[in-house]
Amino acid sequence: MEAETDQPDFVQAEGVFFLAHILRRLSDEIIEGCVSWYADMGLDVPPRTASTLHLLYRRGPQSVTKMASALRQSHPLAIQWIRQLTTLGLVETAKNEADRRRTIVSLTAQGIAMSERLVGSHEAFEVAYAQLVQDAGADPFDGLWRLEGALQKRSMTDRLRLA
Repeated sequence: MEAETDQPDFVQAEGVFFLAHILRRLSDEIIEGCVSWYADMGLDVPPRTASTLHLLYRRGPQSVTKMASALRQSHPLAIQWIRQLTTLGLVETAKNEADRRRTIVSLTAQGIAMSERLVGSHEAFEVAYAQLVQDAGADPFDGLWRLEGALQKRSMTDRLRLA
């Protein structure tokens, strides 16, 4: 069997067909770095749930549906993140008094404290991302926002069907 280094990266060699795969690999690399760094900083938060904490910190209690919409994530994924944060004691849920079908999510005192620490870490993230962009010689943010905007106007499904 050949050594792994003797082979080109399969996903890169296959090209554009695997765009979602390379984006997921990059996301996973960033998340793994955050897991280690969060532990170093005493932040007991799964990195994938940080946007949920930030949303509640910035905008206050929210319904699950409103949170999923604001984060542009699926309702089931939002529920999964809320369960993780509830288990950690960072958020609590209550039924909406006006509409008992709706669940309202809010930060606990511990969740507020953790959110403040996360917000305080923004500068470290900005420095780390600036260094990553410099090392890579590419700033992906503008392009990624434009790609997302284009997909909001015409879905990937429609684009594939038109191709």
